[in-house]
Amino acid sequence: MGMDTYSDYCQDVADTVDYVIHDSGSMDRDDWHGRLHEAAESTATYYSTCLQILKHSRNDDAFFDVYGSGHSLGECTSVGEVYTRLAFYAYLQDLNDQVRGYQDHDIASVLEWEKCTVCDEYFNPGDICDEKRGLMALSDTWSCGDCMDELEEEDEEDEEDEEDEGYPLRGGKLYSCKGKLSDDPDLQVGEEHVSNS
Repeated sequence: MGMDTYSDYCQDVADTVDYVIHDSGSMDRDDWHGRLHEAAESTATYYSTCLQILKHSRNDDAFFDVYGSGHSLGECTSVGEVYTRLAFYAYLQDLNDQVRGYQDHDIASVLEWEKCTVCDEYFNPGDICDEKRGLMALSDTWSCGDCMDELEEEDEEDEEDEEDEGYPLRGGKLYSCKGKLSDDPDLQVGEEHVSNS
């Protein structure tokens, strides 16, 4: 993508940050630092691109923010190297400014993650098996793996409690009580059946 206009430049910065976030697969901003550095390094390579960065960046003095205003760039051996250094720090700062403006929901959107309706944490639906992910998508109710495991454990415990309370053994006979039906379609409320045990 070109950087001919300020709007183009801003879009390039936003697209680069989105790419870095998506590529990292993480909501942890610390995981992006190295990737942002690499992106700035690869962008500020060509002389013409460096000129566009310095033309549009609001951080064209970022190099001096890092090294101090007294730095003379005296170790640079060419004008191109001077522009490359200045453009690298300007672009890197623009990327960092873009990241700073992102809220958690913006990051989750880039990652295509969902927010757990139980614990309010964002998670990667790709970590959930296809069947469960499909059910969650249909109901638009998302639960992370940890919360889903806890909910399933609670459901299993509830089912065990219902079985213990609903179908007690009395004198070798199994009764259905409390108006609950057994999983056995032949067992109806109020009827008694001889237990196989």
